[in-house]
Amino acid sequence: MRKGFTVVVAITIPLASPGEALSEQEIDEAFADFIVRYQKEYHSEAERNGRRGLFAETLMDVVAANEEHDEESGGSPPTVSGISSKYVADINAFADLSAEEFTAGLLCGAPISTPTINLTNISYRAPPNLSDLPESVDWVAAGAVGPVRNQLNCGCCYAIQAATMAEGRFQIKTGIKPLIPFSVQQIVDCSKSAGNNGCEGGLVTHTWVYIQTQGIVKESAYPYTAKDGKCKDSVVTSPANQCLAVSEQMLLPPQAIGHSIKSNLMRSQPRPGAANPFQDHDVVGWRGILPEDEPSLRAAVAEGPVSVRVHASSSRFRNYRFGVMTTKECGEGNLNHAITIIGYGKTPEGVT
Repeated sequence: MRKGFTVVVAITIPLASPGEALSEQEIDEAFADFIVRYQKEYHSEAERNGRRGLFAETLMDVVAANEEHDEESGGSPPTVSGISSKYVADINAFADLSAEEFTAGLLCGAPISTPTINLTNISYRAPPNLSDLPESVDWVAAGAVGPVRNQLNCGCCYAIQAATMAEGRFQIKTGIKPLIPFSVQQIVDCSKSAGNNGCEGGLVTHTWVYIQTQGIVKESAYPYTAKDGKCKDSVVTSPANQCLAVSEQMLLPPQAIGHSIKSNLMRSQPRPGAANPFQDHDVVGWRGILPEDEPSLRAAVAEGPVSVRVHASSSRFRNYRFGVMTTKECGEGNLNHAITIIGYGKTPEGVT
C-alpha cells in the first residue's frame, strides 16, 4: 500500500574600539584574507577596487552589528556550538556584493507575493494541549535534514526549500537512513509549467503542485547545476530514479498559498507493483499556517520541517553567523526568501 504524506579557514575580523573606525591597513588585510578564503578572482584592477569598497562597507557593518549586540546582551559570549541568545555577524562569501546583487542573484528572484485568499478554512491548527509537544525539536540531529545546500547564483530558494522539506518529511515517514537528497535541479528545470521561473524565482506551493503531479527523483540522478536547463524528461520519468511517485489525490488548489507551509499526513490509495520501494509514497497535500500563529507553527515543526518566507535583504540577515537575530529592518510584505524551520527550543540563557 502506498503511504501518503505531505509535505557556513576563518577570516580575521579587526577588533576596533567602540566607535573607532577601521584603518585602511586593517581593511586591506581582511580583504586579502577574504580573497584567499573564498578564492575570489577579479578581472581588472578597477573591479578589484570596487569589490574592495563593497567589502569595506560589509566589514564595517559586521563590526558595528557585533558591537551593538554586545551592548544589548551585556557581552555574554556565545557557546562553542553557536547556540546562544547572542547574535554574531561575520564575513561570508557575499561580502563583496552590493545589496542589489545579493537580492537579485542569491535570494528568490522576484519578491514572493503575499496570499490573496482567506486561509481560515485551510490553515493548520495546533492541537488543543500544547503541553504534549516536546520541549525541543532538532530534525538535523534526528537525521531528517542534510547539509546546507549552496544556492550559488540562482534564485531558486523555493526549489531548495521544497526539496529540503520533502526529503525530510519522507525520511520521518519512512525511517530510511541515511537521508536521501531530492533533486533541486529537477524543480528548477521542470516546474515552469506549474508557475515557477527557474533561477528567476518561484513559489514553494507551485513546487508542491509540480511534485504532486510529476513526482521527484533523487539528487544523484539529477544533480544541481545552479542554472536553468532543459528538463531531462528521461531522467524524471525513469521509475528507478523516482523518490516520490505521482500523487493520486490533490487536497488543496494551487492558489492556496499560505505564509508558512507544513506537510499534511494522509494515506492514499494502494499502488501494487511499484518499480522501487520509494514509489510507495507520494505528496498528497499541504496546509498553510496563519501569520503570527506561533503555537500552530511549533506544533507543525514538532511533526517535521516547515517552510517559511522571510525578508532576507537586511544586512543583519546577510551577515548572520549564529545566535538569535533581532532587527528592525524587516519590511512588512517584502518577503523574498524561502527557508526551512528545522527545529525549536531554548538557548542556555532561556531565550525561545
